[in-house]
Amino acid sequence: MDTNPSALIIRRSVREYDLRGKTVAELISERGAMAARGDAPETMGRTIWAVTLNTLPDGGAHTSCAADGITITLTLTMVLPRAIRSKEFTGDDLEQWQAFLPGLARHEARHDSVIVAETAAFLRRVAVEKRAVVATKSVAQCVDELTAQIRRASDTLGSVPRLVDIQAMPW
Repeated sequence: MDTNPSALIIRRSVREYDLRGKTVAELISERGAMAARGDAPETMGRTIWAVTLNTLPDGGAHTSCAADGITITLTLTMVLPRAIRSKEFTGDDLEQWQAFLPGLARHEARHDSVIVAETAAFLRRVAVEKRAVVATKSVAQCVDELTAQIRRASDTLGSVPRLVDIQAMPW
């Protein structure tokens, strides 16, 4: 029996990047230029995540992830655009932007949910397997395995809808 149960700590935040365009076309163009410079995600939205695995209560680490009471800290940041001149939008541009942004946030929230679920499943599996398979894996190998598992699961969500396709979206 574990003397120190495992834990999953989740830290969430939202970060916005500003777009100054006065039309949807200007927003798309501006975000593309920003992404090329590394100032914005390569898509309109992004969920950035990082995993830290500690195997000792003081934040240290055993040589394997077979220890009692491992702690995984999952840091999630949803990155979304903010059209700072949206009050100047007219007609179709305003409708498209108002329809697109909530859909984008829902899409990124699905990534968040998948990442949390995969991390929790990994933590449960480590607890079950810790005396057998996991005992032979280093902490780095466990983190690499979890990272690959999260990427595979997140990739199944597909790509984010494009702003120019918003009129065809069901939301």
